[in-house]
Amino acid sequence: MKIVNYSRGYNSIFDCSIHGTIKMTKPEYKKAVAYIVKNKKQLDLNGGYPMFKTFCDDTQRIIWSYNGFYINVRDTATKMLVKHYKLDNYKRGNYQLFVNC
Repeated sequence: MKIVNYSRGYNSIFDCSIHGTIKMTKPEYKKAVAYIVKNKKQLDLNGGYPMFKTFCDDTQRIIWSYNGFYINVRDTATKMLVKHYKLDNYKRGNYQLFVNC
């Protein structure tokens, strides 16, 4: 798992600005989603409103690429993943997950 920071700008499919990418493999993606589902109460508390429902909606919006797919992750879920997996160089904001298949 690797984090890449850059300002991607506004993405109309994800309906928000993207500040970077977290690159991972499919098994890492499954573990990351399972971690967020397991800790959904923490996600809701950190966001101040029902972020778990937003996370579930976000995972349905996929941009397919020739070697994987992109999924948006809002700020609160990004913070949870960065803290849990101890990723360096996290700045702030919404990141997208790139899952290499």
